[in-house]
Amino acid sequence: GSGDPESRLMKWTPKGGMVEVASGFQDLAYLTVDPKGNILVTEQGANLVHRISPDGKKKAIIAGNGSTDEPIDGKPATEIGLFEVRSIALRPDGSYFLCTHKGGDVVFVDTKGIAHIFIHGEGRGNTHTGDGESVATPGDKISEPRSVTLAPNGDLIITCSDYGFVRVVKKEAS
Repeated sequence: GSGDPESRLMKWTPKGGMVEVASGFQDLAYLTVDPKGNILVTEQGANLVHRISPDGKKKAIIAGNGSTDEPIDGKPATEIGLFEVRSIALRPDGSYFLCTHKGGDVVFVDTKGIAHIFIHGEGRGNTHTGDGESVATPGDKISEPRSVTLAPNGDLIITCSDYGFVRVVKKEAS
């Protein structure tokens, strides 16, 4: 229900203590804050990603269509399935990476809101292959990604599965 901790986005304030920013979610998983102070949250239970204004008054879906379908490369991010989207890694230019735990994928969303399959994985299991290969090499490389993080040098760090794997995708030299 709406009182469950996973359904509400809360913040602590010096004067008011814990206050609700937004509610009505199904199993929140991760959040980050963009340079404008907007809060980006992954709603794992509804397969969606939201942008919420700092005051909580504006809430918009920025990725996911609510389905568990496989994401489709080149489609607007709001038109793709994101099966249990878990994490978001925001880049300085406003683009971002997402990972889908049950879907097993890492998706890149560019600054125009278009989704690109970055790594196709498996939704379950113990897959951890492709060391030293390009992410474009065919085949599943990961399973059950739980988190994506950008390192200070631009490398993408992916934590995977219940088996404890951490994958690093090196930033390409520009």
